[in-house]
Amino acid sequence: MLADEVTTTTQPLADDNSKVASWDDKRETCANCKHVFLKALSPSDDYCSVDCKSNAIYLEGIQRAIRTMKEAVEVTKEPSVKVSEMDPQVLPKTNMKAQTYSEFDTTKLFGEHVEWAFSALTLYMMLPKALPKALPTRLLKSLNSWKGGKNGGYDRVQMISDTPTAMVPFVCHLADGFEDSNDAQVDEQLSKGLYEVLLHKDVNGLGFCLSVDEKFQLVVTSFRRMHSNDIGPAEASKHIRQGDILRMINGEEVLTLQQVHSVISQLKNETFVLLRFQRGEATTLTGTAPESCESTRALPINVPTQREKQLSHLVEDLSLRNKLLHQQLSQTNVKLHEATARVQTLQEQLHVTRLENGSTSRASRIWSKSVSTSNELDTIMNECRIQIKREIQEEFDAEREKLNAQHQQDIENIQVVNLKKNKMLEEALIYLIGQVDSLMNSKDEIMVQSKIDGIRNIVEAYTTRRSQIDHLIRD
Repeated sequence: MLADEVTTTTQPLADDNSKVASWDDKRETCANCKHVFLKALSPSDDYCSVDCKSNAIYLEGIQRAIRTMKEAVEVTKEPSVKVSEMDPQVLPKTNMKAQTYSEFDTTKLFGEHVEWAFSALTLYMMLPKALPKALPTRLLKSLNSWKGGKNGGYDRVQMISDTPTAMVPFVCHLADGFEDSNDAQVDEQLSKGLYEVLLHKDVNGLGFCLSVDEKFQLVVTSFRRMHSNDIGPAEASKHIRQGDILRMINGEEVLTLQQVHSVISQLKNETFVLLRFQRGEATTLTGTAPESCESTRALPINVPTQREKQLSHLVEDLSLRNKLLHQQLSQTNVKLHEATARVQTLQEQLHVTRLENGSTSRASRIWSKSVSTSNELDTIMNECRIQIKREIQEEFDAEREKLNAQHQQDIENIQVVNLKKNKMLEEALIYLIGQVDSLMNSKDEIMVQSKIDGIRNIVEAYTTRRSQIDHLIRD
């Protein structure tokens, strides 16, 4: 089976060289702990944190002191005596006895392995003069963690500040012939135990590959190497090795590659990922040939570094802050719901009040608090103008209806009068017809002519009045 990459890669392997170069320019490797860090987030150019810089300064002071002691020993050319055979000497003007250190091994001096052998008396006399007065806690712990025994061996000093997760950057080795088998067994047991690593994901993920061995376990096979300068978070931590077995991701147990893929997909937006590995004997991977490599003695890797401690404190701080923010958000939501209910109640009361006052036309208009004062005044003026126009139109319609009714009544009155006059005219015509008939039988011409003129005057007056009535009806 082919090894699967436990990364959330968002770019192809053959990325643009310009993007890779720009990313390489933004990050740097710490000169003390060898972690890869961003230059913009570090207060110093060569170190990832202030603690790393201070530790490097103190370690450099120790190197200078050791170098000075070596030069002093070479100048004096005293006969060589085994440290284990030296008797404790009482220092002048003090009641303290010198401690016997056979070897002093530093494993984090600019990435190089430095080892010096010196006498206990010279170390005791030179260190207070060469080193600064205030030593960091980790350095004091490393210098005071061991003391000489009676038979040239070493006894462990149990300190209050010693914890199983304490990081000891210095190791004291026994001289030739004083190898302790118990310590080797303890180191072997620790090297094969469980350990956790908190990795800070980069753009391309965590940076290591997994495969399933013959026992169906998830085993680390290789580290990511996209180009010559690429160092993934897993390789930069210097804790994860090839052959380590992956057990948990963020506290969730994983047994298959499918589970690993699903868990990593869910943690796509997470910045830090906590992994638990188990270090044991090398096993044969399915589909791959076993690799033969020489195992070197190293410190127990279940001991976190200073950077990991800082990251764990940062994660705890962020989780606590997240809980507080969630509590504040819940309280704010409760207050918001109460305020919304109060506003709805007030709006209902306002609506009922407007209905009772008869302003139904403006009852549906509820101005929100977000409208400015000028907009509110403009809205009020527009509604007042519309209301005035509406009232004027209603009054005009009522007046026009009133005038129409009055005009209709006048027309009816005129028609009644006209009917009366028509009746009178009919009677007059009947009278005139009778007069004409009488005139036809009369022989007096003057009398006949006067009656004819009277009849004509009556007809003309009737015609004039009739035209006036028709004109009024048309208007």
